[in-house]
Amino acid sequence: MPRQWTDEQRQTQAERCQQLQPWKHSTGPKSVAGKRKVSQNPRKSASYEMAEALNDLAYWHYDATGDYAGYRQLCYQASLMRRRLYRSFKPRSRIEPWKPPKRDEKGSHD
Repeated sequence: MPRQWTDEQRQTQAERCQQLQPWKHSTGPKSVAGKRKVSQNPRKSASYEMAEALNDLAYWHYDATGDYAGYRQLCYQASLMRRRLYRSFKPRSRIEPWKPPKRDEKGSHD
């Protein structure tokens, strides 16, 4: 059950957020594993939505026509689409951490 905020609590929380400004301290993932995981977010949503739309079409086709062979064909096409989409999004092999530029003996950059 979601929290029930009173008007006073909502006002207090808004003032606290304006004072602390947490959005300025948001950094996102820092570890290599976290960055790799986040890089796959578009893959999940796009492939899932497209395959679900094709599955919905298959169910609609079967309900409208009673054609079980056509229904199976559309489900098969949805599974192929999922496979193709998952293969097209490959995770990056490794995200290199930031390194400061090298300096020569005088202290200037390369």
